[in-house]
Order: sequence, then C-alpha cells, then structure tokens
Amino acid sequence: MHGFRLARSFLFAAVLLGSIGLGPASLVARSTSSPVVLAHHLLALAPLPPGAQPCRARAVAPAAPAELVGITPLTDLHRCVSLTTSAALVQAYLRRHLAAGATLSSIGSGSGPGPVTTQFFVAESLSIDNPHVYLAHLVYTAVPTRQQTTVLRIDVQIVWVPLRPTGERLSPVGQATLTGYRHLSLAEAPRGPVRTTLGAAALAHLAALANALLEGPSHLVCMEDTALYRLTVRTRGATEQLVGHQCGAAVSLSINDQLLAPLADRHCALLKAVQRLLPMAARASRQASAGCANR
Repeated sequence: MHGFRLARSFLFAAVLLGSIGLGPASLVARSTSSPVVLAHHLLALAPLPPGAQPCRARAVAPAAPAELVGITPLTDLHRCVSLTTSAALVQAYLRRHLAAGATLSSIGSGSGPGPVTTQFFVAESLSIDNPHVYLAHLVYTAVPTRQQTTVLRIDVQIVWVPLRPTGERLSPVGQATLTGYRHLSLAEAPRGPVRTTLGAAALAHLAALANALLEGPSHLVCMEDTALYRLTVRTRGATEQLVGHQCGAAVSLSINDQLLAPLADRHCALLKAVQRLLPMAARASRQASAGCANR
C-alpha cells in the first residue's frame, strides 16, 4: 500500500501501556448510526471522579489533547467539569476507574498552556461492538488552577469507516503464491524474497481471514512503511494481490492492479497465519510485528 504515511504527534511524553484496538466487550449497540451519535453516548457514560461539577461559563477548559494525526476523519466531542481535588489525584482516580470494557492506552503529564505548569492526562481505548468503528478513544486532561481546583476536560475520539463492498473479496480458490522476505527495513523495500506455493486448504484459510477484516481508515498516512508479505492469487478471470504492511497493521488488496480500500488486520490474525505458512528462510517476515492490538 504505497503512500501510507503516519505522522504521529503527541502533546505529552506518554508512558504507553497498551495498544489501541477493538475488543469483544460492547459499550453500545451495533445499531449506532453515526460517529456523532456514538460520541455523545460515550461522553455521557464516561466515568467521573466524585464531586465533579460542570465548568462555569468563564472557566477555561484545557487545550484539546493530541489528535490522532494521520487518521481522518476524526470525530472529537468533549465536555468540561471541575473538582476540588488535585490534578494528580484526579489522574490516579481515573486510572483506577476505567470505562466499562476499556483498556488504559496511555498516561502521563506535560507542560500546559499559558500559566499552567503541568497538566495530566489519561487515555483509554474503548471496545465498541460496531463494524464501522476503527478506533475509539476516551481522553481525560486534568489541569490545576490558581483557585486550588482542577479543571478536567473529557474527550471522546472516534474514527468511523464504511463497510466493505461485497465484491471486494479475495478468491478462496486459485493458484496461490505466498512471498516473505529475509530482510525488512523501514528505510527501503524488503529484500530477499522467499516464495512458496500454497495448497487449496491454506489459501481458503487465508482468504477467510482476509475477507473477515474490517475496512481501515482511507486517510491513514505513514512516514515509513514496510511490506511484510505478499500473497498472489491467480484465477481464470483475475490476478489478486494481498499485501500486509507494517504501518497500522494495514492490508491492501488489489484486483487486476486496481487498488481497493485499505483493510485493518487489527489483531494480526492474518499476519500470524501467514507467518506459519512461510518457509524458515523468510526469517524477517516470520518474525515481523505490525503493532497488533492485544485483544
């Protein structure tokens, strides 16, 4: 998937504790019709420390958290509350009281805007049972004030993707060649291709995994990218190429050289299945990781 470039920009020095991803637990019904409706729902469910009160009209809310640069369109809704607890204690409370089904993705502190010397943040990855949701985040930003209170901004960030067209599928039957590599580098194209011919059962298994993938965001842009493997399937009417990428655990599918919408191998089930089929000589591809989600 040429042209993937992901510009990662974090406002804080985060201590990464987990990977972004979807999980089996559901916070909302699958029938949620839009990212805005979903964001409003999640914002209302976001856990708050005891004593939280809506911010006064003149209160200055913390600046928006670091956005997911390179992933668009991004829906971001937020609200503001104030507490008489210190920002550090607010952060500690939020770390112990995650949203239902959420995992802690990052926590940390950094310099705040204007007279604020330090602000604290907690980011959670939400598990949403909805095929449109590529990513959902809940981000808290706590800022101390001169009045010995804490202003807390709560953001819900959602990346919403369309459903895959029914015709964009990898053929489960055909002549299949799987290619892995001896050497992988972010700075250059993979080197040392190692090819193997797949049997009917192996191809059918990979096709089932590939066809179950959700569509990824159309504007995922990566500064560097590496093709981890390449699957070529030749049928009577078409030549199909399935390529796994390092960036964003993305997978690209092309049919007769026509590149289709990007796919997301979020939990790397397809990558792991490919690695089991590659010869030992394709050592770099067999050991590769694409930042898989834990769940």
